[in-house]
Amino acid sequence: MTRIQVGKKTIALLENPDYEKWSDEELIRGQQMDKRGRFNGNLPKVIPLALLQELNRRNGSKAIHRLEQALLPAVEYLCKVAEGTIPGDQVDETRIRVCETLINRILGKQTERIVITSAQQNDYEKAGVQKAVVIRDVAETGVIDVESVEVDPFGQ
Repeated sequence: MTRIQVGKKTIALLENPDYEKWSDEELIRGQQMDKRGRFNGNLPKVIPLALLQELNRRNGSKAIHRLEQALLPAVEYLCKVAEGTIPGDQVDETRIRVCETLINRILGKQTERIVITSAQQNDYEKAGVQKAVVIRDVAETGVIDVESVEVDPFGQ
């Protein structure tokens, strides 16, 4: 194990678990500004996990907010394509895929029906899978009915 020597500022940083009041710039640097609004001294050698989690939480919230702002224009573009108000030669396939991806990320992707056939179940048995899951049906509501099936790999 390697030991590192930390200063008073880093010790104070590790002891302060409340990073909600810190600015984004302070979180990125891992260091608080002084009373004059400047960063003094060296960057900390150790950054607490709580500080990183706060930074990730803020960035994630900003990203989701930005995606939500782009949702309505994406839906409007797809509606215009569907209504035929955009001429066929001006329809951008890449933009359509981006709009669909954005909608799936924000509103959730439509559930898909997955069925494992008996032939696939036999493949699992041949592979020696101890326990296989057979999905009987996926309803439109997203409810999955799962049945656990015990498989004996030695055929006994």
